[in-house]
Amino acid sequence: MKHTLVSSRSTLSRLTSPTVAHRMDSSDLILLCQQQLPPERTLFTELLRRYGGHVDRLLYRLAPDWGDRADLAQEVWLRVYQNIRRLKEPSRFKSWLGRITANLFYDELRRRKRSSPPYRWMLPTVERMIPSTGRFPPTCLGRWIV
Repeated sequence: MKHTLVSSRSTLSRLTSPTVAHRMDSSDLILLCQQQLPPERTLFTELLRRYGGHVDRLLYRLAPDWGDRADLAQEVWLRVYQNIRRLKEPSRFKSWLGRITANLFYDELRRRKRSSPPYRWMLPTVERMIPSTGRFPPTCLGRWIV
């Protein structure tokens, strides 16, 4: 079922003021963003303010050691901006946002795996043996090299 929250341009201009958007219910805010193409800037900024922490926390849980999580978060919000009209139920926005975040993270993970060089196992050789003992030093056993 498609909801229509705004019927006229004058009503929309009153609803898009930052103070009104700040007090608006999340479902109404999402509906207003869906009705316009592209979404109105103050409304979308309010969405970002409300749910930005959710995206940041998800990315931190998925990749705590990545320094470029902010770039990934920006890509998440770009996808939301472009596809918000596809969301059928505004009440499911948070889970939809989490799914976009997780999918982009896994896409980036696959991209990084493809671009990294393959690992090779370094096997001990006779030249690395300690002559007096006939054994390998512990530093040359079980090391990965690139």
